[in-house]
Amino acid sequence: MKAIELAKKLYPGLGKMNFIMYTCPQSLQITEGLCNKDKKYVDGQCEECWRQEVSDDKVAWLMEVKVMCKLMGCE
Repeated sequence: MKAIELAKKLYPGLGKMNFIMYTCPQSLQITEGLCNKDKKYVDGQCEECWRQEVSDDKVAWLMEVKVMCKLMGCE
């Protein structure tokens, strides 16, 4: 699954451009290390970061964390 698809599942209230323009996949713990979190403008590198593939194990773990957070009332 691509990082942008996972972000949409984790945060369904936000649109694609909200993710790409206002945050970075590594800030959301979706990916590691390839993105420049300090960019002042969106460019092709930002979009490339969001197109990274996320492992099935990481997807499952993040979805489980979301469920646990909801159960504990922190969402």
